[in-house]
Amino acid sequence: MTESQREERMCIPEYLSFDRLNLILIAYLKAGADKKAVSYRDASVRSGVPHTIISGNNKFFVYSGFLVEEGKGVFRLTEKGTKYAQLLDWGRLDEAKSELRLILTECSLTKIVVDYITLNKEVPRDDLGRKIGSIAGVSKAKRFTVGINATIDMLVFSGLLFEENNMVRRGVEEVEFPEVMPLPPSEDRRVYEFPGLILKKPKEVSIPISLTVNISDATDIQKLREILRAIKEELFTEKEEASD
Repeated sequence: MTESQREERMCIPEYLSFDRLNLILIAYLKAGADKKAVSYRDASVRSGVPHTIISGNNKFFVYSGFLVEEGKGVFRLTEKGTKYAQLLDWGRLDEAKSELRLILTECSLTKIVVDYITLNKEVPRDDLGRKIGSIAGVSKAKRFTVGINATIDMLVFSGLLFEENNMVRRGVEEVEFPEVMPLPPSEDRRVYEFPGLILKKPKEVSIPISLTVNISDATDIQKLREILRAIKEELFTEKEEASD
């Protein structure tokens, strides 16, 4: 097995469903792993998951970015791992999904799986499970099949993948829009009135229109004057042509 395969294999938990994986992370949080390194046995006591199972998944938790190892058998939650576990504990699942997405996108296996789904449009869950096992170079033993299903569940929960009727496709892309600068408070705005500028539409309308313009510190006054002048000239030009 190549080094790359070994790393990708670590992104697959063993004997752990997605629910138990989350339970262990919350147990680490309760044990104080957000502030200091704690023993995996502390997480075992709090979660009820056998310490042998947790121990066997330490590399998965570390490689996936949930934990860092700070000594033999002692681990601390990463910043993202802490946020994810805390949001789960608070029941803020929508926010937890976003945090999990950030964690999973740093795993090389995730990119391969998402690319595979993108190219194939839609894949049966069982086929995807076999593909993940092949990529990671693991056998069909129960400990890995359970972990592969947990991996798919994680990807679906995070929104990277979407599942319906046992068919899996790529999730909806999250688009970040540039921040729009708000207008300054009303007391900081300057309002200029142009009562002398009367705009009339020839023929159809002869009702005077008063134009009010809100101007902030960022407004180009010279450009505004040019725009107003162009509007006025255009309307009066149309009026003269109509009279001819």
